[in-house]
Amino acid sequence: MARTAAPAPSEPDDESKYAKHRRNMANRMREQTTDARDIGKIPRPKNFKRRQACERDLKRYLLTYFPESFPLEFSEDHERILKMIQDATLEGGLTAVAMPRGSGKTTILIRAAMWAISYGHRKFVALIEADGQAAVESLDVIKIEWETNERLKEDFPEIAIPIRALEGITQRANAQTSAGERTLISWTRTELVFPTIRGSKASGDTIRCKGITGRIRGMQAVTADGQTLRPDFVLVNDPQTDLSARSEIECHKREKVLSGAILGLAGPGKRIAGFAAVTVIVPNDVADRLLNPKLNPKWHGQRCKLVYEWPTDEKLWEQYLEMRAEEIEGGDDTHPKATALYKKHRAKMDAGSKVGWPARKFPHELSAIQHAYGLRQDNPDTFDAEYQNEPKSEIDENSDLRMLNSTEFCLRTYKTHKRLELPLWTEYLTLGVDVQENSLWWVLLASGANFQSIITDYGVWPEQGDEYVTLSNLNRTIARVTGVKRPADAIVAALRQLTKFIFGRDYLRDDGAAVPITRGLVDSGYRKEAIYRFCQETSYPIMPVKGEGIGAKNKPWDEIPIKPGEKRGLGYRIPPVRGLRIPRHVLVDTNRWKTFLCDCFGNEDQESAGAWSLYKASPVHHRMLGDNLSAEYATKTEGRGRTLYEFTCRPNRDNHLYDALIYAGVGAAMSGANVDSEVANRRTRRRRRISQEDINATRDSSKGTATGANARPRRSLAQMRAEAQAKRKIYG
Repeated sequence: MARTAAPAPSEPDDESKYAKHRRNMANRMREQTTDARDIGKIPRPKNFKRRQACERDLKRYLLTYFPESFPLEFSEDHERILKMIQDATLEGGLTAVAMPRGSGKTTILIRAAMWAISYGHRKFVALIEADGQAAVESLDVIKIEWETNERLKEDFPEIAIPIRALEGITQRANAQTSAGERTLISWTRTELVFPTIRGSKASGDTIRCKGITGRIRGMQAVTADGQTLRPDFVLVNDPQTDLSARSEIECHKREKVLSGAILGLAGPGKRIAGFAAVTVIVPNDVADRLLNPKLNPKWHGQRCKLVYEWPTDEKLWEQYLEMRAEEIEGGDDTHPKATALYKKHRAKMDAGSKVGWPARKFPHELSAIQHAYGLRQDNPDTFDAEYQNEPKSEIDENSDLRMLNSTEFCLRTYKTHKRLELPLWTEYLTLGVDVQENSLWWVLLASGANFQSIITDYGVWPEQGDEYVTLSNLNRTIARVTGVKRPADAIVAALRQLTKFIFGRDYLRDDGAAVPITRGLVDSGYRKEAIYRFCQETSYPIMPVKGEGIGAKNKPWDEIPIKPGEKRGLGYRIPPVRGLRIPRHVLVDTNRWKTFLCDCFGNEDQESAGAWSLYKASPVHHRMLGDNLSAEYATKTEGRGRTLYEFTCRPNRDNHLYDALIYAGVGAAMSGANVDSEVANRRTRRRRRISQEDINATRDSSKGTATGANARPRRSLAQMRAEAQAKRKIYG
């Protein structure tokens, strides 16, 4: 049987040809795209010796790769600062340096960050600025340098070439490859992740910029091999603005970040390195606080000045400044006549002077000291702060009244006792409450018989969830927490809750003895009728109080006859009342008491009569209290044949804890505290002597050497403190 022939293969139709064409075109496009996004193999550095010479020399690096940014010769201060940044980068540690305005600190810090990353000295650099926009601008400078600096391209091709290949287009970063391997470069508005290249010390390293008020905690990055990076180097550049430097709450926020959040960026168990370059704007601003070794000892603050020593011949300089002012007023900013006078007498006018940066001057000027005099004449209000980093003190040095500033209050802490821990000398515990429409500001004062006192607790009610609040930024209000609509009733309800909480706690001395609250005074200046009603119905020993600023023109209370039933004491009087509608209340001479408190807090011997302190805590913790206590200034006045100080609150400042403290102090005086009483001093000394005898007996009994009455088992001082702590009711 004959076999049939197999059919001939059919020709592909048009549709099959088109599909093949599409596949070929797609493959070709993929190849072209791959070629386009691949930057090829990275060449070797053009001048490896030049690059290597700068690896551990920051100054050389700056002058080698950025000579245009540093046209003037570095000063001794610059040399020292560069060494500090270099040491912080290579060895770790924290340093804060105040530099005069215009010293080039931003230029130095930005390029120091580039140096730290380029050589792999640090893997994750956090660049912190005053706000987010300033931080973005700093990162933009870094980007521009890598995109345009030819010397960087020649010596650091593994960094510069991948960055330049992006051509500023962020979307290209995700697909970029080098010799077929992804570079994993990131190029965003606030972050630069350096390309991953074989052999590069900077592979995967990160520079991230942040505003100091932004999200600082929890910063991290992940490398190509899955390693999690936390910031190991922080560069802080001018952490405040002119506006924030004058705001107490903004200063507190920034101070808290610098003293707390930044120190923990490296992660658990790791020590972060950092450098902060700041300029003081006003007294007690963030820069001023950061440089204070008592407030922030970890930052090792130092101050640089534009002028360290001024010339000794002041008359010639006065003549020069008069001529300069006349020429500038006439329209000639170069003031040639004044400069001619300086040139003629330069040797005599320069005598005794020492400047921080000799090369700093304008082209038409002859020296740095001439330039400094011009800056001081043009900026009389800010020169001491911004160019000398020594802001003028708000305290009148010629005054015999010693007034502490906020920082000094924060540092005036008792050496041994923390919050709610009462020393052995405690006799009285008193409460002062200042009443505002939406909140209650209160202070609890522990006092000895000789008026030695500690602010043992204070706060704002309702609790705000933050240790620093102001009246203008409350998170919770009285009406919201109490749920009472009528303001007077809401305040009464708030006072009930606050006093129940405060009087309901146990307060124990170191020897385990309970100390009751002997007196509470509540401000009746706001909603007087409501305060009177609360004081009449409460079972606690609380009285209304009203502050009066008795000035020099007012008739002093000492000249007013005492009425039957009236009681007077240190700066207070309790007038007699008739009927049942008005309860017994206290009037306080606030000017006298504020003067008295200046003396109390100005007494640096904490163990002496009348010395007042804050409970032991970090200075940052006490910042709200310090700002309140320093919110007023004193003016010396005369009238009616006497001289006294009248106090005025500074604009936009809270002084509510200050008022509450005065009321607590008056309560202590009403209870029996008396700084001038020899009986009180004797009682305090006796209590300390007996307590010391108990401690000695306890120590003897623990050794088995006690006899007689001391032979019975005794609790140690540590045991008594532990028991007191266990009994004490803490917040919440």
